[in-house]
Amino acid sequence: MLVAMPRGELATTGRDRAANAVGRALRDGSDQTAAVLLLAMAEGYAESGDVAGGLDLARRSLDLSDADEETRIGALDLAAELAVATSDFELGTPEALRDLSVSLDRVAEIEEQLGHDVEAEAAHRRAAEAENHYTIITGDA
Repeated sequence: MLVAMPRGELATTGRDRAANAVGRALRDGSDQTAAVLLLAMAEGYAESGDVAGGLDLARRSLDLSDADEETRIGALDLAAELAVATSDFELGTPEALRDLSVSLDRVAEIEEQLGHDVEAEAAHRRAAEAENHYTIITGDA
Protein backbone atom coordinates (compact mmCIF):
# COMPACT_ATOMS: atom_id res chain seq x y z
CA MET A 1 0.00 0.00 0.00
CA LEU A 2 1.39 3.40 -0.99
CA VAL A 3 0.48 5.19 2.23
CA ALA A 4 2.64 2.68 4.11
CA MET A 5 5.68 3.73 2.06
CA PRO A 6 8.16 6.07 3.72
CA ARG A 7 7.07 9.62 2.96
CA GLY A 8 10.39 10.44 1.38
CA GLU A 9 9.86 7.65 -1.13
CA LEU A 10 6.50 9.14 -2.09
CA ALA A 11 8.51 12.10 -3.30
CA THR A 12 11.19 10.11 -5.12
CA THR A 13 11.21 6.59 -6.55
CA GLY A 14 7.57 5.92 -5.69
CA ARG A 15 6.42 9.20 -7.23
CA ASP A 16 5.01 7.67 -10.42
CA ARG A 17 3.26 4.87 -8.54
CA ALA A 18 1.73 7.36 -6.13
CA ALA A 19 0.65 9.71 -8.93
CA ASN A 20 -0.95 6.78 -10.77
CA ALA A 21 -2.75 5.73 -7.59
CA VAL A 22 -4.11 9.27 -7.16
CA GLY A 23 -5.33 9.21 -10.76
CA ARG A 24 -7.05 5.84 -10.23
CA ALA A 25 -8.70 7.05 -7.03
CA LEU A 26 -10.02 10.14 -8.80
CA ARG A 27 -11.33 8.07 -11.73
CA ASP A 28 -13.03 5.73 -9.25
CA GLY A 29 -14.66 8.70 -7.52
CA SER A 30 -12.74 8.26 -4.27
CA ASP A 31 -11.82 11.80 -3.29
CA GLN A 32 -10.95 10.54 0.20
CA THR A 33 -8.31 8.09 -1.05
CA ALA A 34 -6.92 10.66 -3.48
CA ALA A 35 -6.75 13.32 -0.76
CA VAL A 36 -4.92 11.01 1.66
CA LEU A 37 -2.44 10.04 -1.05
CA LEU A 38 -1.89 13.66 -2.06
CA LEU A 39 -1.36 14.65 1.57
CA ALA A 40 1.16 11.82 2.08
CA MET A 41 2.95 12.86 -1.10
CA ALA A 42 2.94 16.51 0.02
CA GLU A 43 4.58 15.53 3.30
CA GLY A 44 7.16 13.47 1.42
CA TYR A 45 7.97 16.33 -0.94
CA ALA A 46 8.33 18.74 1.97
CA GLU A 47 10.54 16.34 3.94
CA SER A 48 12.78 15.80 0.91
CA GLY A 49 13.26 19.56 0.50
CA ASP A 50 10.74 20.29 -2.25
CA VAL A 51 8.60 22.63 -0.21
CA ALA A 52 6.93 24.21 -3.26
CA GLY A 53 5.96 20.77 -4.55
CA GLY A 54 4.62 19.84 -1.13
CA LEU A 55 2.59 23.03 -0.97
CA ASP A 56 1.13 22.39 -4.42
CA LEU A 57 0.11 18.84 -3.49
CA ALA A 58 -1.41 19.96 -0.18
CA ARG A 59 -3.45 22.57 -2.06
CA ARG A 60 -4.59 19.90 -4.55
CA SER A 61 -5.71 17.75 -1.62
CA LEU A 62 -7.77 20.67 -0.32
CA ASP A 63 -9.53 20.92 -3.69
CA LEU A 64 -11.15 17.50 -3.15
CA SER A 65 -14.48 18.32 -1.56
CA ASP A 66 -15.43 14.78 -0.52
CA ALA A 67 -12.38 14.23 1.68
CA ASP A 68 -13.16 13.83 5.37
CA GLU A 69 -12.64 16.62 7.87
CA GLU A 70 -9.51 15.14 9.42
CA THR A 71 -7.80 14.86 6.03
CA ARG A 72 -8.85 18.39 5.05
CA ILE A 73 -7.57 19.78 8.37
CA GLY A 74 -4.27 17.95 7.86
CA ALA A 75 -3.95 19.33 4.34
CA LEU A 76 -4.82 22.87 5.45
CA ASP A 77 -2.41 22.66 8.34
CA LEU A 78 0.41 21.39 6.12
CA ALA A 79 -0.31 23.96 3.40
CA ALA A 80 -0.27 26.75 5.95
CA GLU A 81 2.93 25.45 7.54
CA LEU A 82 4.66 25.25 4.17
CA ALA A 83 3.37 28.66 3.08
CA VAL A 84 4.65 30.25 6.29
CA ALA A 85 7.95 28.35 6.15
CA THR A 86 8.67 29.50 2.63
CA SER A 87 7.13 32.94 3.01
CA ASP A 88 4.85 31.88 0.17
CA PHE A 89 2.35 34.61 0.67
CA GLU A 90 1.75 35.02 -3.03
CA LEU A 91 -1.62 33.50 -2.34
CA GLY A 92 -3.13 35.86 -4.87
CA THR A 93 -4.49 38.73 -2.84
CA PRO A 94 -4.31 40.25 0.63
CA GLU A 95 -7.81 38.83 1.13
CA ALA A 96 -6.41 35.33 0.56
CA LEU A 97 -3.88 35.99 3.34
CA ARG A 98 -6.67 37.13 5.61
CA ASP A 99 -8.66 33.99 4.71
CA LEU A 100 -5.62 31.87 5.55
CA SER A 101 -5.36 33.52 8.94
CA VAL A 102 -9.05 32.95 9.68
CA SER A 103 -8.87 29.33 8.49
CA LEU A 104 -5.85 28.65 10.67
CA ASP A 105 -7.69 30.07 13.67
CA ARG A 106 -10.53 27.64 12.89
CA VAL A 107 -8.05 24.77 12.69
CA ALA A 108 -6.68 25.85 16.06
CA GLU A 109 -10.17 25.86 17.57
CA ILE A 110 -10.84 22.34 16.30
CA GLU A 111 -7.48 21.16 17.60
CA GLU A 112 -8.33 22.67 21.00
CA GLN A 113 -11.69 20.89 21.04
CA LEU A 114 -9.90 17.62 20.30
CA GLY A 115 -7.48 18.28 23.15
CA HIS A 116 -4.50 18.74 20.84
CA ASP A 117 -2.96 21.69 22.66
CA VAL A 118 0.42 21.66 20.89
CA GLU A 119 -1.19 21.55 17.44
CA ALA A 120 -3.66 24.28 18.45
CA GLU A 121 -0.85 26.52 19.60
CA ALA A 122 1.04 25.95 16.34
CA ALA A 123 -2.05 26.79 14.28
CA HIS A 124 -2.64 29.97 16.30
CA ARG A 125 1.01 30.94 15.76
CA ARG A 126 0.75 30.39 11.99
CA ALA A 127 -2.51 32.37 11.92
CA ALA A 128 -0.75 35.25 13.66
CA GLU A 129 2.13 35.07 11.15
CA ALA A 130 -0.32 35.19 8.23
CA GLU A 131 -2.15 38.11 9.85
CA ASN A 132 1.18 39.88 10.34
CA HIS A 133 2.03 39.48 6.63
CA TYR A 134 -1.43 40.76 5.76
CA THR A 135 -0.83 43.84 7.92
CA ILE A 136 2.59 44.44 6.33
CA ILE A 137 1.16 44.17 2.81
CA THR A 138 -1.96 46.27 3.37
CA GLY A 139 -0.78 48.64 6.07
CA ASP A 140 -4.00 47.85 7.99
CA ALA A 141 -3.63 47.40 11.71
